[in-house]
Amino acid sequence: APYTAAGMDVKKIAHKWCTDYYQQHQTNRQVLKQVYKPDSKLTVTNDDFVGPDAIVEKFEQWPKDSVFQVVSFDAHQNMPNGILAFVMGKLVFDNGANEQRFAHVFQFIAESEAAFYIQNEIFQFINFG
Repeated sequence: APYTAAGMDVKKIAHKWCTDYYQQHQTNRQVLKQVYKPDSKLTVTNDDFVGPDAIVEKFEQWPKDSVFQVVSFDAHQNMPNGILAFVMGKLVFDNGANEQRFAHVFQFIAESEAAFYIQNEIFQFINFG
């Protein structure tokens, strides 16, 4: 039977997962290939990327000094073995001279209590308001 996320502290797990994810994004993006499967999908501002190589290649195009500052975070269980997380924050780059607000959605799938991968992900820069 597939693993179920029932009974897990979903918000705590998702918050730690996102914190670790953003840390890796800032230090070694190639490591992020481990958190995607061949059918994992990322959408960034209407462009789709499928699979670990395409997804990480997209992120490698972003400034190397990008720092994620999380302003708002929430998560809940999604499907028996999934977690849906929503993050809002700022992406700071150019040694702090520039920043861009963003919204980021993750759908994590649990393979075990400690093993998750990203099935679906949407990243959107917020250019209004």
